[in-house]
Order: sequence, then structure tokens, then C-alpha cells
Amino acid sequence: MCKGSPIDVVIDTAGVAHRLLAWHGDHCRRFPWRESRDPFTILLAEVMLQRTQAPQAARIFADFLSRYPTAASVAEADPIVIEDILAGLGLRHRARRVIALCRALVERHGGRVPDDSGSLDALPGVGPYSVGAVLCFAFGRDTAIVDRNIVRVLTRLVGYTPSATRPHTDRGLWALALSLVPHGRAREYNLALLDLAASICTARHPRHDVCPLADLCHYYRMHAADIEAAEMREKQV
Repeated sequence: MCKGSPIDVVIDTAGVAHRLLAWHGDHCRRFPWRESRDPFTILLAEVMLQRTQAPQAARIFADFLSRYPTAASVAEADPIVIEDILAGLGLRHRARRVIALCRALVERHGGRVPDDSGSLDALPGVGPYSVGAVLCFAFGRDTAIVDRNIVRVLTRLVGYTPSATRPHTDRGLWALALSLVPHGRAREYNLALLDLAASICTARHPRHDVCPLADLCHYYRMHAADIEAAEMREKQV
């Protein structure tokens, strides 16, 4: 996972976590991989979710996992069959990545998903976000996760402009994300952050009026007048 020095900002870390967790109790999205703590299930989901909307992946995930419940079953399967299953979602190209990952798990780890960041990061198709997700959601570690959607939430929250050309690898953002993770509740918190990004802090039309972090958010404070004026115009139409 990416590590670095914290961003020089003042933020109520406990307040952010408390509000997100309280909000998430009534706004948690349901997906089949979230019902499991099995490391292979979670790692498979993370690979399928790369550049793919969660509802799209959910359409085939449970059926795929019932047919191929282990890394060994995928590694031994006919690649054409795997491609055909994923093709229905426009994920045919993902089949090679899934197969390569499962073969590496069999060859290097006897089919088991490793529980250390170095071994996970060395697997094909697995990057810092997936490493953090597996350690958090499967092994219960207090780890951060940072993808493009979480970059959007965090940069708006603290008013930070990432220096990296690939913002989701920015070391300062990873350090900030980790500083916000509440001890012992990383899984709930990270799921809440993902769901906030998907349903509230969206790219084009963030819903500040129902955001649990609005009054802590730098972006909202800087643009509150413009946002409120736009909302008034919409109500008058």
C-alpha cells in the first residue's frame, strides 16, 4: 500500500468517522461480496470491480462464485468459458486478469489468499487499493482504501490538490485516509466512505443537502453560496 506523510490540514477525524458510521446505518448498499469475509471472494470481487460499477458486477458475481468457488477451480477452468461468462457484462478482457490471478494464487500460495501486503501486491492485477480492501474486508485490519472515488471525497473534504499524476496513488492522501480510519471499525467505515462517494459525493452533482459531512467539508464551505443559489433556481423551475 502507498504510505507517506499526512497532509497538513486540521480535521476532526473522530467527527468524520462518527458521522459516516451513523449515516451508513440507514444507507448501506447491499452486494453479494459484502456478505462474506472469505478472502478469495473479496479478492475476486475487487478484481471484477476494477473500472466497473458495483451493480454491474453484482449481476454475475454470485453465479460465477457458485461455479468457481476457489482459486484452483478458476485456474483449472476453460478460459473460453470464463471469458463467455464475463463477456455478458462487457468484461471479457477481465477474464485473463482473473485467470492469471488465480493461477498465481495456486502456484505461489497453494490456492490461498495471503494476508500480508507484500504478497498481495505481488499478485497480477492487484494494486494498492485492492491490497487495502482485502486486508480490511477479509482479514479485519485497520487499513485505508483509496480509489478515484475516495480521492474525490477526501480532496473535497480537506481542500487538497493531489500532486501525483495518478491521484489515487498520492502518498499524502493515503496517509490522510489512514488517519481517518477508526480503530476496530475499519470495515464499516471504509464501506461507508465508498457508499458516500457513490450516492452523495458524486462527481457531477454532489448532494450537499443530505451529506453527513457537509459542515466539515472545505469544498462546501468554499462554494456554499453558489450551491444554494443553484438549488434555489432548480426549485423555482
